[in-house]
Amino acid sequence: PLARTGSPMRQHATPREATPSSPLAAAALAALFVLAGWLGVVGTGAPPAAGHDAPATAFSAARAMDTLSRILGDEAPHPTGSAANAAVRDRMVAELQALGLEPEVRSRFSCSASVCATVDNVLARIPGARPDGALLLSAHYDSVPASPGASDDGAGVAAILETARALLAGPPLARDTWLLLNDGEELGLLGARAFAREPEFARIAHVVNLEARGTTGPSLLIETQPGNEAVARLAGRALPHPAGSSLEYEIYKTLPNDTDFTIYRREGLAGLNFAWAEGAARYHTPLDDLAHLDPRSLQHHGGHALALARAFADTGTTASADTDAVFVALPGGRTLAWPVAWSAVLLAVGLLGWLAWTWRLHRAGALRVPGLL
Repeated sequence: PLARTGSPMRQHATPREATPSSPLAAAALAALFVLAGWLGVVGTGAPPAAGHDAPATAFSAARAMDTLSRILGDEAPHPTGSAANAAVRDRMVAELQALGLEPEVRSRFSCSASVCATVDNVLARIPGARPDGALLLSAHYDSVPASPGASDDGAGVAAILETARALLAGPPLARDTWLLLNDGEELGLLGARAFAREPEFARIAHVVNLEARGTTGPSLLIETQPGNEAVARLAGRALPHPAGSSLEYEIYKTLPNDTDFTIYRREGLAGLNFAWAEGAARYHTPLDDLAHLDPRSLQHHGGHALALARAFADTGTTASADTDAVFVALPGGRTLAWPVAWSAVLLAVGLLGWLAWTWRLHRAGALRVPGLL
């Protein structure tokens, strides 16, 4: 992810939803966000890593790790504009061609508020029955100068390539799926900015972005777009191992980082942003290497991408709505989502139920509360 310094991107970000003015409503939201966050973290985890013998239509972390090893080569840092980054780019193109796809390298001059550079985005399409309402799977392949970038964001790249392989092994999808392996994220989201100006961008309805801020941990849903109720509900139905909650997004907004999803959200796409955040001491260091990348985290990333690619292909319209939702992943692969407006009501009902239960115990003599008759 791009570290914010003075945060030039924040002035362009979609304005946050207005917070409730009522102290009770604010307290309700706070309490429910905390509950959701606690459940989303302690109740979920990364699934076991699938081996090479996983079915062809399934995601395999073992296969994805092999792909990532080939892409990274000698694991040299590969910042934008370097010879090492060009080598990584060429190896990604070869991997896509081996899948039978026709990747394009789009060299574009792109600028943020503070830096400009030429970036080489790698773009490929998995044809579906219809070109409209397409899904974008996105990850960046450049690293910071001090790191091999195995997790940030080589793992996202490998997850997308293995997802593409699994999709191609199954029946054709109802809609196109675009694969964007973009460049220049670490400089200022330059690759995503460049892609937003490409003609293909108009065909995209949904996006799944894969990121990392560490080398291990569950792949958490850390961000959606405003009006996220439909997306949250779709993810709840589709994801085999959901993890994360609305609290992760509230925490993420306080961190000094932007990701490519910042651009996609600003441009109006509906979608989901996933990342893991454990092992953060290795983030942007030489220890972000293959040896420290947790295959279970990679499996989690890929499971999300594959399930959502199939689910979004079946949606007839953009999964967007006018309402925001509170969402939380529960143990057992379940996700709860409800409109933010319900939060105060739910808390009030819960509080009244607790008071009624306490009063009943008191009247029965099973509970003594000082001050009550």
